[in-house]
Amino acid sequence: MVGENENEIISGQNKAVTLASTTRVSDLASMLGVDPVELIKQLMRLGHMITLNDPLEYEIASKICTAYGIDVTSVSDQQSIDSGESSSTKGDLDLSQGAVERPPVVTVLGHVDHGKTTLLDSIRNTKKVDGEAGGITQHIGAYQVEYQDKSITFIDTPGHEAFTEMRARGAQLTDIAILVVAADDGLMPQTLEAISHIKAAGTPLIVAINKIDIPTADSDKVKRQLSENELLVEDWGGDVISVNISALKSEGIDDLLENILLVAEINELKTNPELSGTGVVIEAKVDKAMGNIVSVIVQSGFLRVSDYIESKNSKGKIRALLDENGKRVGKAGISMPVEILGLDNLPQPGDLIEVKPDSKNHKKKSSINSNVNTQSGITSTQAGNLLLQKNREDLVFLNLIIKTDVIGTIEAITKSVTAFDSESAKVNIVHAAVGTISPSDVSLALTTESVICGFNATTEAAARTLAKTSDVEIKNYNVIYNFLEFVEERLGKSKKAEFVDVIEGQAKVQEVFNVSKGRTVAGFVVTDGVISRGADIHVIRNNEEIFVGPISSLKHYKDDVKQVRAGTEGGMVVEGFSEIEQGDVLESHKLVEAQS
Repeated sequence: MVGENENEIISGQNKAVTLASTTRVSDLASMLGVDPVELIKQLMRLGHMITLNDPLEYEIASKICTAYGIDVTSVSDQQSIDSGESSSTKGDLDLSQGAVERPPVVTVLGHVDHGKTTLLDSIRNTKKVDGEAGGITQHIGAYQVEYQDKSITFIDTPGHEAFTEMRARGAQLTDIAILVVAADDGLMPQTLEAISHIKAAGTPLIVAINKIDIPTADSDKVKRQLSENELLVEDWGGDVISVNISALKSEGIDDLLENILLVAEINELKTNPELSGTGVVIEAKVDKAMGNIVSVIVQSGFLRVSDYIESKNSKGKIRALLDENGKRVGKAGISMPVEILGLDNLPQPGDLIEVKPDSKNHKKKSSINSNVNTQSGITSTQAGNLLLQKNREDLVFLNLIIKTDVIGTIEAITKSVTAFDSESAKVNIVHAAVGTISPSDVSLALTTESVICGFNATTEAAARTLAKTSDVEIKNYNVIYNFLEFVEERLGKSKKAEFVDVIEGQAKVQEVFNVSKGRTVAGFVVTDGVISRGADIHVIRNNEEIFVGPISSLKHYKDDVKQVRAGTEGGMVVEGFSEIEQGDVLESHKLVEAQS
């Protein structure tokens, strides 16, 4: 609570901020325009021992704002205000005037390994699932398909419990939710979680009972469990549509798509094409060649190349629009998933992007707007964490620097590691950003005694060299389970078996085939041991390791295979690496349980 020391921090600023039920300390510092370290000091004086990434409850945050002389509005109040403004400013652009039918946006939810991505595979007739680490979808993806001359947009949400926030956001973006339930497993923890998100969003629901082709399938068991959770399917006298499918064998897919169009028709999904263009951010990432890439689903009007757009913490002119296949398009209409190039910062998933008339009246953006991958936050974060350590010497700390491929993963990891905090141990995320692991990350890790954890992120050669000479630890992960096990082990909480990295085989690249932009197939011969799907490939050139990543595709001639043995030729795609050259050595690594 802000008490007798309130007067020490009054700055006399005259502005207002909008607060959610919880606000991170770093975000509050940006809103107030104050040094994050100073804010942490003030909070510590008031009895709140926290770090830069910890959440503050609304009551505490609002009192801090009041002490700074800043008015506070809650999110719910602001939404009411915005709703009123929207209805008054749109005027003659009422949706009932000139409304046209729009494609439904469908979200696929459910428990891990119940077949969500395989279902989309079957619908799109692609092999997206083959390239996913550990068989788990790690990010939200959006895809549009055509069925009976109508478009349907699908959002594929992750299944692991760490991605709860992303899954919840998906349910709120959607017109129709598809709940995928495996007929052999029935309702599992993340299935029940997904049901809660769907109910909270008030979204029409279709249940896809998957894997009906396997011997242990029991669709009646699934329907019974659904009824126990207040979801009664139509053939049991309820109003919830259920469809039996086999995503793997593409059975029941037409029935599912027909029901999607039926529900869309019943709900009369329409839009006015004359409304100003807006889109909701699904994901955001940084690409070395193209810069900031923001994935959105258009919610109203059109997004066009050269449009000036803004979100809460980013702005810019659209340089290019890319569809789901990476093809450039001139404009994107309602419900279309598209990638935007041209924003100066990475917005957060769930942020609204709006088309503005021009940039002249929108250039006065606060310089304190923070972004997860800006360098300006490093020193403040570092100082804040070191200050906390100095004041809490009784705690065991694990300092982490997180680098990921997309911004949504940072949110999921931050949520996950807070579960490890206790009276005797605490995880500090010193810095988190999208991009490669760079020498500056290694320097920061050395200063703050941090471990660098890359999640689907590559390590720059210079950073790898600096880490070796500086004795800085870099850990690379592509499945979140393994990352969480590492955190658990470092805090002394792990009771699980230990694993060691084992080299299972080596191969030499004999020929390179560039099959498409950014996708290179390495023709190889196995010189020792075996190369197995599911292994991590260490690419070695001139006796130096230049890349580590999972196998995206493994073939023997034209056949997909699980393993290629010594003396045998094959073809391989290493996920995230297209610069393979003839003569490179491909070293296959696997984690094996250590023998006691």
